[in-house]
Amino acid sequence: MKKQNILILSALCGLAFTAQAQWALIEDFESGEFPLAPAVPDGWKLWSMADAHEPQILDDPKEENNKAFYMESGAAGISWSDVFFSRPFPAGSEIQPGESATMYYRFLLSGYSNSWHVGVTHVAPPVYDEATGYFTAPQGWGAFNTLVRLSTLGSLEHRAGGTYVATNPAYIFEIMEWYEFWHYIDNSFDGTTSTGYQRIYIKGPNDTAPVLIPVGTEPPTENAPFRTAAVNAEVPAPIHSLYLATNSGNPGNPFLNDPWLMDDFYIASGLTLTDPRDGGSSSTWGPWDIVANGDVNTEGWMGWLNVTFKPWIWSYARDGWVYAEEPNASGGWVYMMK
Repeated sequence: MKKQNILILSALCGLAFTAQAQWALIEDFESGEFPLAPAVPDGWKLWSMADAHEPQILDDPKEENNKAFYMESGAAGISWSDVFFSRPFPAGSEIQPGESATMYYRFLLSGYSNSWHVGVTHVAPPVYDEATGYFTAPQGWGAFNTLVRLSTLGSLEHRAGGTYVATNPAYIFEIMEWYEFWHYIDNSFDGTTSTGYQRIYIKGPNDTAPVLIPVGTEPPTENAPFRTAAVNAEVPAPIHSLYLATNSGNPGNPFLNDPWLMDDFYIASGLTLTDPRDGGSSSTWGPWDIVANGDVNTEGWMGWLNVTFKPWIWSYARDGWVYAEEPNASGGWVYMMK
């Protein structure tokens, strides 16, 4: 074997550590009550085109002393019974034109016979109608900027442009397991034309870090463009609310309404892949998030690395191994083979 020389670099001295974005709580349901507007001014708004069942706060079947949200559609077998809910982001958390944010939430499926959709909206907040008990137009599917749905096959789909597009490869959810979502939303514009898109990261029961879920056919892409609809963002506008929808399915063959629980809605600026339930902690190496399969993007320092076998680190740019202890705020050392 040819002897290797060791090149020692104090490559991290003076490294600037980027502060993590702060999470703002939208709702975690731990009060056991569902804060509905207008009784609660900043509470959930029910936009419904059909008679809706009351939302329920249920005991978590997997995690002791935790509560979660169950949203049921209207009566099955009569119509599609669409039901829509929105909840404004905390003050100061709106996604302004040209900005981006990450929405965090969790899902648990007890079965696949249901229809759930999660997204955000820029549409002007609806007005409460005392006669119906609902918040009135604009309402419906067209109010989504971004939208993902869990299909009745247990798979994840994006509303990309004008149609639903499956992830590639298909992402199938296991029943009775919690899944964490990081729903990245970019509210970009080219002049007055929206170029906004969404991106999904998921951490399932077998994952150690958030995994980016590609979307589309061949080749798959990271980003799914905003849905196309008459009320979609055609002029620069802030995205201000979480938006949920469900329905009971085709009245000739309705869903069984298997409970799909949701919990822990948060929002943070930019692409933020930390866990807000732990005060923003995450799987990290130094100042950088471990985003999937041990990969870390150190950006202008050394580019993409893989830290699975740390302190031996694989450098994609060098196509080889380096030795590095995890850096801290004072810096650190890296040893490279020469």
